[in-house]
Amino acid sequence: VHLVERNYDAIMEACENEDLARLAAIKGIHEVDVVDGYVIVCCQRYGIVSSSQEYGFYYSRDNVPAAVFDGQIIAGPSQLVQKGEGYEYIDSGYNVFYTEHIIGNLYFYKASF
Repeated sequence: VHLVERNYDAIMEACENEDLARLAAIKGIHEVDVVDGYVIVCCQRYGIVSSSQEYGFYYSRDNVPAAVFDGQIIAGPSQLVQKGEGYEYIDSGYNVFYTEHIIGNLYFYKASF
């Protein structure tokens, strides 16, 4: 969230123009992907299988939440369940995906697998 707050204008402009190189140049960003109207920005991955996590943020052109992991949309808004300030999706393998609105068209995401 702090990364987004500190770089909000640059992030929004880069996302709206799908300027992946500009996003990737921001300190703290690990990987950037574009898929189906979403710009997915991974900030960190850690752990080993069965106890790993990934987190970052994404830009949603249509300003709708989604479950995100590894540069892909795992579940759309109709599959998400409200949890706290955000939304959660648990797949058949008990992997947990959480997302929460930050500001504008930007959302935080965390995947635990």
